[in-house]
Amino acid sequence: MSHYSRAGKGASCPPQSAVQARDRLMADLAHDLRSPLNGIQGWTFVLESRLQGADDLFARALQGIMLGVQQQVLLIAEFSDLQQVLTGSLIVHPDAVSINTVVHDALRELEGHLRAHQLESRVEIFGEILAHVDAERLTRALQQLMEVQTTGAQVGDILSVAASVVQGEVEIIVSMKGSGPEAGGDVSLPVSARGRERFSTVLAASLILLQGGRVRAGTGSDNACTIVLPVTACGNDVYERLRTDVARYAEERLSEWFVRPD
Repeated sequence: MSHYSRAGKGASCPPQSAVQARDRLMADLAHDLRSPLNGIQGWTFVLESRLQGADDLFARALQGIMLGVQQQVLLIAEFSDLQQVLTGSLIVHPDAVSINTVVHDALRELEGHLRAHQLESRVEIFGEILAHVDAERLTRALQQLMEVQTTGAQVGDILSVAASVVQGEVEIIVSMKGSGPEAGGDVSLPVSARGRERFSTVLAASLILLQGGRVRAGTGSDNACTIVLPVTACGNDVYERLRTDVARYAEERLSEWFVRPD
């Protein structure tokens, strides 16, 4: 029997008040976890400005602290977003957005991660491409999928991002390319290797689906992840229906990966 079939029976469902209390607790917890990081993040920026040209050990230590804080901030933001996805309360605000800007903003957010793992990046965008999406949510989803793609990458490997318009839809292709003499193709991507990767993948896909888009994962030796986005806006009734559909999708995927045995 499916997870949804079980959830549909009144005897197995928690009272609505309990569900609301849980959701409020999760939202408050995300806020409380984020608050102390604001001060830490601010002081690391101050230290970075004062330690220009300082001893290499200090510079590396500060870089490690900044990367850790950045990862924690992102994780809390993901936690908050996923909580809203699961409750059907995350509302996107689509507008005509430059894909070039989104891609470079996502790479900028991932800069510390790429530097720490000594990875390169390459961007190919064919012309000025516009999509009707929520820029902030798409940037976050793209950043998450980029980071998941770097799983298992070797020093010097290249995170490749290409965007184009195909048959009236925007396609963004993210893949890892090996740079070593023996690496001629895409690096293997064990997306289901760890809980954080699964969590980020579900959230990224949810943020894209909420905007009327979809995600295609490569098979076999082709491990590229393809994001397909609408060029024009969906109707308000479509976005409203998508919130319900995506909440079910996210709950089902999380149940498959974290509740049911592999």
